Amino acid sequence: MPGKKSLRAIFCCLLLQGSVPSQAQMAILGSGYDSLKERYEEFPPDLKRACAHLGREASHFGYFARYASDGAEYYAVLDMSTRPESDAYGYGWIVLIHGSACSEGDLDWALRGMLPSKGYQGIAPTVEMPGLNAPRIGVPPGSGNVHYVIRSAREEEILRGLIRDAIQRAIKINGGDAIVRKVLCRPQNLSPDPNYPLVPQELSRYCARPRPSDR
Repeated sequence: MPGKKSLRAIFCCLLLQGSVPSQAQMAILGSGYDSLKERYEEFPPDLKRACAHLGREASHFGYFARYASDGAEYYAVLDMSTRPESDAYGYGWIVLIHGSACSEGDLDWALRGMLPSKGYQGIAPTVEMPGLNAPRIGVPPGSGNVHYVIRSAREEEILRGLIRDAIQRAIKINGGDAIVRKVLCRPQNLSPDPNYPLVPQELSRYCARPRPSDR
C-alpha cells in the first residue's frame, strides 16, 4: 500500500496514529502495508480554511501523502471519521489546493488509472484532478472491474508522485529503509496489480534502487 512523504515544517502539527482504517494506504502501497506503522498528519488551519466548503469533513482530514507541482498541491487524505461502510469505503480522497481553491476527488478511482497502450497522443487535455470525468472502462469489457485510461503525462506524474511520497513517509515513520523494504519488496507486492496498475510499478522502482547503505 502507499507510503508517506517527508514532513514539512509548515505542516508540522499533530501526527495521528492508530485506530483508523488502513485501506487508504493499502490502495497506494498494497496489501503488505498492513504490517507497517501508519500515521496521518492533520490538515493545518490554513488548508482547513481553504477547504471549508467541503463541510465538516475538512476538519477531520489527515493526510498521508503529498505531491506539489506547478503551484498545485495534492494530498492523499482520509476523513478520520470515515466508516468502512460509507460511500468512501475508507479509502479517502485526493484533495487539490490551487491558489485559494480547494477541490476533492476519489482516491480509489484515481489510482485505478491505466497507462494508454499507445502512449499519449496529440495534445493532452489539461487535467487538474486525476480520474475526474474520465470515461469508465470495464477490464475485461462488461466486467465490474472498472478503470479509466490516464490522459496525460501530468496526470500520471501526480499519481506517481503521491505513491512515491507515501513510500518515503513509510520509511520515516517505520524507522528506516531496511524495515520498509522487507515488507514492500515482497514478490506479491511487485506483481502487476489489475486494480491499481501504477502501484507495483513504483514499488518495483523503489525496490530496484541500491539500498542507502550500499551506495
